[in-house]
Amino acid sequence: MLWGSTGAVLYGAADANTRLAVLAIGCVLIQAVTLRTYMAPGPTLAQVLILIAFHLPVLVADGLTVLVPICLLYGGFQAYCILQLGQVRLRQMHAERDALRLLDELQRTNVELTRANLRLAQSALSDPLTGIGNRRRFEEALGALAAAAGRDGSALSLLMIDVDGFKRFNDAHGHVAGDEALRLVAGVLETTAGRQGHVVARYGGEEFVVLMARSGLDEAVALAEAIRAAVGVPGAMPLTVSIGAATSAPSDPPAALVERADAALYAAKRAGRDRVVAAGADPDRDLRRA
Repeated sequence: MLWGSTGAVLYGAADANTRLAVLAIGCVLIQAVTLRTYMAPGPTLAQVLILIAFHLPVLVADGLTVLVPICLLYGGFQAYCILQLGQVRLRQMHAERDALRLLDELQRTNVELTRANLRLAQSALSDPLTGIGNRRRFEEALGALAAAAGRDGSALSLLMIDVDGFKRFNDAHGHVAGDEALRLVAGVLETTAGRQGHVVARYGGEEFVVLMARSGLDEAVALAEAIRAAVGVPGAMPLTVSIGAATSAPSDPPAALVERADAALYAAKRAGRDRVVAAGADPDRDLRRA
């Protein structure tokens, strides 16, 4: 309104030689306002109409009615341009909003995909029956911990655990009870070993393993005895376990540790079961204590 009133006053006060210059300046102002269409189409159109509306009465009062249609046509042309530019801006705003929405959906999809991949990776390393690690999890951990033990010279111990007489237990109580027995043993392992940071896994069938980083043979035997005692608690299922314990030297390959623990396990089973045998020890000296 200030621009329009100023232009009308200048036009009315100007002589015949400068009035065209005033009108030209007014047109420049209108064109400059039109350039703001992208920012605010509605206010821009209002400003153009106000500028023209201030000039029309002055033109009529000055007797230049021939310019009135020209101003109206010019105003209509500017209004059309503003509307077209406004529509372009609206389409651009819609496109930007759609792009942001699609980007947000893509981010959510990526998060969901990452979570699904993590769940898939976790399920690939978990035993479906017991919920603890499976053999693949054990083998991956064994390779990584054996390499770490070789670098820093630390001890790496392994417990091989077998549920005693599991086939007879299954035949006597049924497969449902057998599955529950395996879950019970897995729970004991998770409680006694898993919470201490050791790797607990189901090796296959009724066999389980506990991998102990930075642990010597004495620590492995002590944990094995705790596991054996926890499985054989009176009042629970009539289960016992035999356990073989072994510790590897830093230069030993991972397979050697598994072979020694497995040999100790079979020594415990041959010696009467329900006992812990350390690799290289006399099985008769590892009879369970009363």
